[in-house]
Amino acid sequence: MATTSQLDPVSVAIVAAAALFGNQAAAEIVGPYSIIIVGALLGASFGSSGSTPSTGWSNFFRFVVAAAIACIFTVPASLLIQHYTTLDARWFFAAVALLIGFRSRMIPTDMIRAIRFLIRLKSGAPQEPPK
Repeated sequence: MATTSQLDPVSVAIVAAAALFGNQAAAEIVGPYSIIIVGALLGASFGSSGSTPSTGWSNFFRFVVAAAIACIFTVPASLLIQHYTTLDARWFFAAVALLIGFRSRMIPTDMIRAIRFLIRLKSGAPQEPPK
């Protein structure tokens, strides 16, 4: 069974957010997702630091995609990790979100290539699949 602690990052974020949003909203929404979003944004900033320079809107879009994908996949991935360890899933929110954010630098370009491929496929022009 998972062990709980009052010093995990999510508990600290809940205590900090409770003053602004109230106890229930902070415990259920604001605390956990603030850790996930901050982790994803940090991961995206690390990931984009090694890439070629691009425009401000391109980087903004990359950060928004990283945060959105992290909000969707961090909790299920953390629950999967919890299943195989003795720690609470909330301990893994920041680390999983950071990894998702770091890898998200490849997602927008891959999505654009996939969309272009699907458009070409729909138009009937034979094309090679995206790499």
